[in-house]
Amino acid sequence: MVKSKLAPGTTQAEGIKQRHRLPIRMGEPVVFARNLRLLTVMRGLTAEEACKGIAEMLRREADAERDRVWERTKDSDARQAASKKAQMMRRIRIDPKWYRRLTAKGVSRSDKRTRTQFHAIARFFGVRYEGLWEPDLITFKLTDLHQPIMPPTNRFAIHAQKLVDLLEHGGGRYDYLMTLLDSLHAEAFPHGKAGRHEAGAWTMPDED
Repeated sequence: MVKSKLAPGTTQAEGIKQRHRLPIRMGEPVVFARNLRLLTVMRGLTAEEACKGIAEMLRREADAERDRVWERTKDSDARQAASKKAQMMRRIRIDPKWYRRLTAKGVSRSDKRTRTQFHAIARFFGVRYEGLWEPDLITFKLTDLHQPIMPPTNRFAIHAQKLVDLLEHGGGRYDYLMTLLDSLHAEAFPHGKAGRHEAGAWTMPDED
């Protein structure tokens, strides 16, 4: 087993604390950002609402921990520390700008300070701390499809689908569009077709 070297005068316990404070690479920042964005959207939250929710969760946790300490011990120092933490948590505020930066750019490393913050985010959304960096934390599966989803063949395909929606679900109010479309098509393409397809653009048919 390879042992890490400690600085002169550093005890083993101090060395462990130093390593604990060092940033640890957890994963790709783009994965973290994607997961946090999706978790936020799936809860129907804005950045501001998520920050308020996390802060409120931390307050409840601190209050619950204070109550547990007061129930299980009469040690004045322990009680005072738990009460002080609960009071401090009542004043906690989480900056939405910081949260939005996480959803936009993500983060790859976690140190002693940020580890506490990221653990809080994970608890709030009900996921594992390490899961924030896992590419497959959130997956989607399309079900009940009547037909395969095909990519548009050109940039006008979306308008064709909108026309279909109007005709199918418009209750007859848009049937005049069929007559108008037939008239415009006959005028533009007297031979009944659009002609050659070159370089990704539709061309008019050759003139006789």
